Amino acid sequence: ISSLLKVWGEETFFLELHYYAQHLNTDRFNNQEQAFEQVEALRKIDPEFAKLEGTAFNSVTTVFESLCERMIDVLIVNFINSVQSMCNGYKREKWHSISTVSDPALLELSSTALNFIVKIQELLHTLKSTISPLLHDQLFDSLGNELDNFLLNQIIYPNHFSIGGADQLHHDITKVFKPLVNDCLRDTYPSSNLLRKSCDASLLLQMQQASIDLLQGLLQLAIKGDETAYQEAMSVLRDMKA
Repeated sequence: ISSLLKVWGEETFFLELHYYAQHLNTDRFNNQEQAFEQVEALRKIDPEFAKLEGTAFNSVTTVFESLCERMIDVLIVNFINSVQSMCNGYKREKWHSISTVSDPALLELSSTALNFIVKIQELLHTLKSTISPLLHDQLFDSLGNELDNFLLNQIIYPNHFSIGGADQLHHDITKVFKPLVNDCLRDTYPSSNLLRKSCDASLLLQMQQASIDLLQGLLQLAIKGDETAYQEAMSVLRDMKA
């Protein structure tokens, strides 16, 4: 409805209606003829509506958009609450004791993530099949951000990771979670933005301690204004993502 009213608001008839509603002095006429006289006078003063602000439907579209935002917020809260109840096993995974795999291509989804993934897939499919196309990307963009924060705060921050555990987490995020959300988005959406914080965090977890100490030193120098250290730190981070 909001989108339709926005289109109508740009049409000439409704622009004229909005203009006259703003400028007509209803105290000066008692009949239809006097009203038309004022309309014609206004046409001569400002035929291009140069001083017109907004449209005839501004107030009602604002209400609809506010309602839409609240409904999306409710959907996201319900989504997170639903998946949270299914991720207890994944949260308690023994990330600190997972062995390193010689070939990352051999990694498979963590067994404790199965119910978690199934629930996410089920909810995303339901939303994708029922949500209005006009709200599609807005909803799934927000869902992606919330899922990103959820993985960061519920899985990554509370746990300790071995290199093998970090490899497993990175595999789960990039090969399972990210494609799940990406499949719900349109081709025009930049997939590089999906689960960006949790992807970057899992990359940092994969680094050896010596590399972490080196990067930390470079970043500390960069904060103090050392441009060379900043460029070197950015180079390290770019190499990690390559």
